[in-house]
Amino acid sequence: MVDGLQSPAVFTQPYSFRNLLVYFLRLGTIGFGGPIALVGYMERDLVEERRWLTKEEYLRGLALAQLAPGDYRCTNSTYRNCNTASSSMV
Repeated sequence: MVDGLQSPAVFTQPYSFRNLLVYFLRLGTIGFGGPIALVGYMERDLVEERRWLTKEEYLRGLALAQLAPGDYRCTNSTYRNCNTASSSMV
């Protein structure tokens, strides 16, 4: 909140496990440029264009993916799938 004004609400679009599977298969197949390039591409695509995630969710997933060993795409997709499963259980 700045000067008594609330920030506009961010609405995300629903996505399914199948959408995520296809997205990460495509990214792993045709994505190039290394982890740094893919981080920017994924943020622009998942947050701004597809609106599957909020900026906060993406940054939280990025922070957790950087803590975990392994490829960023793999660890971030694991976070997304766990987050999706836990939200559907509630």
